[in-house]
Amino acid sequence: MSFVIRNEKPDDWPQILEVMCAAFGNTPERWAAMYPELYGADKGKSRPHLVAEEDGKLLGSLGIYPDVIRVGKARLRNGGLGAVATVPEARGQGIMTELLAETNRQMLAEGYDVSLLGGDRLRYSRYGWERTGSVRQLSVSAKYLRAGGVKAWPVRRCRAADRDQVRKVYGRYPFGSLRSARVFFSRLERSGAELYCVGQGRSFLYAAVQPGDHPAINEILGAAASAPGFVGGLLKSLKADSVSVRLPDFADPLREALLPFATTHSQSPLRQLQLVNLPSVLEKTRDLLEEELAELRWRECLCVGIPERKQYVTLIRKTTGGLMVEPVRTTPCLDLDWRAAARLVFGGLPGEFDAVCQGPFKVLRELFPLKWFFFPADNV
Repeated sequence: MSFVIRNEKPDDWPQILEVMCAAFGNTPERWAAMYPELYGADKGKSRPHLVAEEDGKLLGSLGIYPDVIRVGKARLRNGGLGAVATVPEARGQGIMTELLAETNRQMLAEGYDVSLLGGDRLRYSRYGWERTGSVRQLSVSAKYLRAGGVKAWPVRRCRAADRDQVRKVYGRYPFGSLRSARVFFSRLERSGAELYCVGQGRSFLYAAVQPGDHPAINEILGAAASAPGFVGGLLKSLKADSVSVRLPDFADPLREALLPFATTHSQSPLRQLQLVNLPSVLEKTRDLLEEELAELRWRECLCVGIPERKQYVTLIRKTTGGLMVEPVRTTPCLDLDWRAAARLVFGGLPGEFDAVCQGPFKVLRELFPLKWFFFPADNV
């Protein structure tokens, strides 16, 4: 099989949609319902794709969805990936491998800091993406709320006047995505989800609710003290016995407020993250990192990773002047493990360092409790 990887052309979209439908078993209407801002009537501007073509026929595609992630005061350019698709008859020919390799090259060249995607961890880990964060799924019971003496608050469907408050609540969190109001609410209300809210000012809380026989809250943000009463009022309004609530897995007051009324709770992976440009991420988030570093005893950390299938070694050193990042060595040896890398670069064993991590994100995930990479629910 001889195929070429190239950027999408304006007239490729009908074929790209055919590839996506064949790969995932969806219809064009379902794609538009799930992601209206990407595949709805006004699709186009935020939907660049790479495609694999052979003899004029598209065999695979990959969507790159650029946005900006807010991490404290820092702004990180994110290349979100989605719709990674190969037609069934062309699978096993290396199409996805080449699409992802070209994606990595383009993101690095175009100045992206990170790349977030949802998807199979084993599939994408070979190409530089690592698991980040997890989500808690709580099943909150009306019976438990009543037993706990929680009064059901009167909830309402979000009106036009409430939407500014929704945006303000989301903006108060120290992490999230910077999106236009149109895209923001399109994400919250995708697949038929409905926006509910309660309270005003400091007591305000909103939730994106998926109605049905088994209702679910896809995202809930706002005053934690309002959460039990809100859920009680929502269940009363929906005439339901319980609701599934998705929350990010960190010490969030909302989770603590609802956990006593949960009949079950589970944990699952949230996202896959690639640090496309580790030095850039460390530099942009320097203030946050130094706050975390102040509580750590180590002074040096050796970081080894494989971006673009090339082994590299980075030394992160904590000094009196702050955080220092040194890209030490790059070599195309794929089979070079971190012990060999340490000997090659420093002439010694990793034991000389306070910490050694294989994989760029593991430095952040394991050495720093970076809660700001664990985003709330679906809106990011």
